[in-house]
Amino acid sequence: MFDKIKEKSKKLKASADQKLKNTKPLLENASDSLKEKTGTLGNKATSLLGDGLAEINKLRPLLEESGFIIGDVYFGISFPPKIGIIIEQKIGGIENLDNISDHVNLSKLQSAVLSGIKKVYEMNEVVENHDHTIGQIEIEIGLAPAIKVHLNSNKSRAFSASVSLNEETSSPQDEK
Repeated sequence: MFDKIKEKSKKLKASADQKLKNTKPLLENASDSLKEKTGTLGNKATSLLGDGLAEINKLRPLLEESGFIIGDVYFGISFPPKIGIIIEQKIGGIENLDNISDHVNLSKLQSAVLSGIKKVYEMNEVVENHDHTIGQIEIEIGLAPAIKVHLNSNKSRAFSASVSLNEETSSPQDEK
């Protein structure tokens, strides 16, 4: 009986060795394919980054003119690659937005970003009625564009810090 078990074990081992031998080239091919695809994805991400930054640089003066700044740019090496911007309002920024969006020669991206910002600020009254303010607008540019709005509580440290700075920097002469 022990000899039968030993014989079956040898056959199972030989079968497993053969399957492993047959699988090894498949795994090597899959590994090579994955490396190739990763390289292609890296190249596409690099291309997207260059094209995206060029578009963002064209957008920057329009945003500045309309009272907004690009506070941050980010990108993700993913499938599909992504690039995005985080927009912040300068003091009185929203007042100039209508004038800018009337420009005739806006690119699709410029038009979409300005339209997105306008739509976000259409909700400003609701946001303010709930003790918040629109903080940052995150716009992701890619196959599936997205807009995320960051709301700040009116009780946020950001507001209390600006109040304390104003109080500390005011002088008795300012009050006269």
